[in-house]
Amino acid sequence: MEKLKRILSRIDGKGYGAYKELYGEFKYPFFTLKFTKIQPDPYAPPSKVVIKIKNKIANFPKETFNSFNKKLALYDFLHRLFHKINKNRNIILPKSKQQILFRSIFKFSENEIKFKLKIQLPAKGRRILGKEAFKILIKDLPQIVQNLLIYENIPKEELEEHIKLVEDQEFIRRKLKEKGLVCFIANNSILPRESGISDKPLKDAVQFVSPENLKVKFTLPSGKEIEGMGIKEGITLICGGGFHGKSTLLEAIQLGVYNHIKDDGREFVITREDAVKIRAEDGRYIEKVDISPFIENLPFGKDTRHFSTEDASGSTSQSANIIEAIEAGSKLLLIDEDTTATNLMIRDLRMQKLVHKDKEPITPFIDRIRELWEKFGISTIMVSGGLGDYFEVADYVIVMENYLPKDKTKEAKQIIQNFPSKRIKETSEPFKIPKPRFVISETINPHKGEKIKIDAKSKDTLIFGKNLIDLSAVEQIVDRLQVKTAGEILWFAVKNYAEYPIKEMIEKALNDTIKNEFENLRNPDSCDYTYVRKYEIISALNRLRSLKVKIKS
Repeated sequence: MEKLKRILSRIDGKGYGAYKELYGEFKYPFFTLKFTKIQPDPYAPPSKVVIKIKNKIANFPKETFNSFNKKLALYDFLHRLFHKINKNRNIILPKSKQQILFRSIFKFSENEIKFKLKIQLPAKGRRILGKEAFKILIKDLPQIVQNLLIYENIPKEELEEHIKLVEDQEFIRRKLKEKGLVCFIANNSILPRESGISDKPLKDAVQFVSPENLKVKFTLPSGKEIEGMGIKEGITLICGGGFHGKSTLLEAIQLGVYNHIKDDGREFVITREDAVKIRAEDGRYIEKVDISPFIENLPFGKDTRHFSTEDASGSTSQSANIIEAIEAGSKLLLIDEDTTATNLMIRDLRMQKLVHKDKEPITPFIDRIRELWEKFGISTIMVSGGLGDYFEVADYVIVMENYLPKDKTKEAKQIIQNFPSKRIKETSEPFKIPKPRFVISETINPHKGEKIKIDAKSKDTLIFGKNLIDLSAVEQIVDRLQVKTAGEILWFAVKNYAEYPIKEMIEKALNDTIKNEFENLRNPDSCDYTYVRKYEIISALNRLRSLKVKIKS
């Protein structure tokens, strides 16, 4: 610490480049600080710092971090606590979200704790402000470490409650399969959000209440009992009038793949981890995807078993999105009629009479949905406001009325009998799981000149070398840093596991990343890495316009 004081005194008022003297490790009374990257000028991204503290000093009990779920809860709790206690805007961590996401900020082991963060080194113009730097590094930072990483100083009851919350949420997620469920929505959940730009719960919103016959109960590890609506495996249709909460329910379900903080309103909306939201995506890139279960016999003999395009239509993009989700291992498809290609969803009897099947290359989703469930165990939850023909293929029909669900399955089945659609099923060949695709590794290049460029322009755009990957239609991404992390894991996967099919390649890379708590990636001292599912990583890969794949016979 004395060494650091001397350096700060010596470089005060000098040109900004003198900050490079801070490279290296400095000993404080109860921790060490190491600058791993110094920003070259005041307008560059902040400097990177790693703080290490012995756990015999920090004294965190092993039972607070001796499982993945406990680490997830502990790291998230400390991340949020940092934002409560930090008053210096030059000491920087990523912002917290409503979701509880595994991040690279902390790494706890039995002997040592790592704390990774950023510091904006102060300047006036391009001259070093040594006194301000002294305040940041000698006064404020030790105080933060004291109140964040010394166990006796943190609010222990709040931490214990946070750990119990995560363990309860993960318990329900594990139990879904056992109970034959794909998701669970607890009674009294608040599903509507504050606004289109706020993910916080809407005040005075209608609380969710399960229909009696769909109610399930869980006794949680914390000892609490909780009950709510269980959506069963199979095909579930969510219907209702406009503005009654259909899409709001589906949005809560699609984000139920993540845990949520207390008082979010969705903390016990729990969905299977493999749920993938499907939509049409005009203009997207597709590389050798077998969309023939939905589209075949295109004009001019275009191959749909190895379909490629630079500019997909609504129907071809949605077909590819379904096939790619299945290829990635999803057993739960989430669909909202409002964001689909209508011609892929259905052809009613009148249209079948006007345009005969031999002139129509599309096999609509309605004619595949039961086959996907009965032969391959792939469930679907679908929001529909206008496609009553789907009553015939649904196992369950839920109608939303003023944001409350009603089980209308019996009524829907009666309507089928009273008003049969008489449309003709249009499948020609049985559905087949697509053959695995393998990346041609040299087509995946994150270099821009001599440097590797992997970053997130926004939550919707991944910068990957010279490519901008559009992820705006990948709706289950909730944090910009998930996008950056997806790019880093993708590059790690290609370098280490390119001999495997895409699914296994990404799974192996993601497993390595979680096991090593992100330190296998390019910048092991980064605090920016954030958990992202394999489905979003594979989505980024599939939308990379330089991607080329091969399919082994």
